[in-house]
Order: sequence, then structure tokens, then C-alpha cells
Amino acid sequence: MLVFMAFALALIPALAIAYPFLTRAGRPLLSDEDTTASEVSARWEAAIAGLRTTELEWAVGNLAEEDREWLRERYMTDAALALREMEVGDAEERALMATVEREMKRVRAQAGDGE
Repeated sequence: MLVFMAFALALIPALAIAYPFLTRAGRPLLSDEDTTASEVSARWEAAIAGLRTTELEWAVGNLAEEDREWLRERYMTDAALALREMEVGDAEERALMATVEREMKRVRAQAGDGE
């Protein structure tokens, strides 16, 4: 009887843990659209973060001008490709790029104030 009770007590949490996996067996956890959109969004965020970091490092003096230009072009290209894949309109693209430019100026100004 004691073995049966131990088995029943162990089976309850095992079923609770396995239930989400058993109910989704026929369906993918993430659809291709969700995965693609999240990957593009992640690439966009990485490009913007790279631009911020590049501008900050340059403003502080840790980055040479030619390295800054190379990195800036690389991250701007990555951001433009992500925008193209997001299928945003031209007006939205210009607005987003203007936002990026303003953010870079803000980072430069903050780095300049810290010196």
C-alpha cells in the first residue's frame, strides 16, 4: 500500500509537468511567422544597441574614427535590412531612421557631458 501511495504522489507532479507538452504534441510551439518576426525584431534591436554602443565608445575616446565609421555603416546596414524585412512603409522607415539619428545625437551629447 505504501508503494502505491508513493507512486500516486510521484505521478501527480509528473502529469502536471508533462501536460503542456502532451497537449501541444500536434502543434508547433512557435509558428514560423512568430519566429521570423521575433528574429527580425531581435536583429533590429541588436543593430540599434550596436549603434548606441559605437557612438558612446567613440564619444568617450575608446574608438578610432575609422573604426567608428566602419561599425556605424555595418550597424546602419543591419538596421536597414531589418526594416526592409519588417515590411514597414517608406514613411515609417524614415521616421524610425530619424529616431535612430536623434538617439545617436543624444548619446553623443550625454557622453560629451560626462567628460
